[in-house]
Amino acid sequence: MRKSSYADIAQFLNIAKTHSKIRPLAFDGLVALKELQLGQNYIKTLTPGLFDSANSLERLILYANNIEVLSKNTFRGLNNLTSLFLHSNRLRLLHPDLFKDTPNLRKLLLEANYLSYLPAKILDGLLTIRQLRLERNPWHCDCSAAYLATWLQRRYLTITNSSSIGEINIGDNSKSWEFGAGVICRGPGAMGGKLLLRLTFHELCEGQWASMKGLVPRVPKDLLGISLSNTLGKVAEV
Repeated sequence: MRKSSYADIAQFLNIAKTHSKIRPLAFDGLVALKELQLGQNYIKTLTPGLFDSANSLERLILYANNIEVLSKNTFRGLNNLTSLFLHSNRLRLLHPDLFKDTPNLRKLLLEANYLSYLPAKILDGLLTIRQLRLERNPWHCDCSAAYLATWLQRRYLTITNSSSIGEINIGDNSKSWEFGAGVICRGPGAMGGKLLLRLTFHELCEGQWASMKGLVPRVPKDLLGISLSNTLGKVAEV
């Protein structure tokens, strides 16, 4: 019987403050790896397929790097991933299919980046998500933000309908922050400072500051035209 190699048994790996680039096959063979810490490096890009062999990985820590773009298949092979730390990078663009490879994700931290919008359907496959952090990004609240607004509103309704609605006061800033994942509009105009969770489809796509009227967002038809602000207001009065 052959002896187990380090790759067979290693469950934790910490590579910090030393690397600016990770070679394509860096984690090949690390089949038992549960947690990988790559935070506080100078990483700018992640090669698609980099984690193909890390099928057991549950926690991936990539905070405080210089990553700007995440392409399709970046997280391919990570079906068991539950926590993904991407905060404090320079993220501007995320591929719409980025999280299709992480269906069991429960914790996703994207705060403190340069995201102004999220592409349509990017969050639809995250059915087990419990914690989502999106604050401290320059969110541009026009029609490009309609998808994210609708996703957050649907999540809010799901949570409140499955619990004691009388105990939840959306007027409470801490609750609003929690349900809205901290998404505060940077602009345009009077939209600045508003919580995206409270904005309607009309305000985003047809209102005074709808700077992208020609864009047709992919949002659920059953929520189009519905004023979630009215719903939230009624809950606050309960």
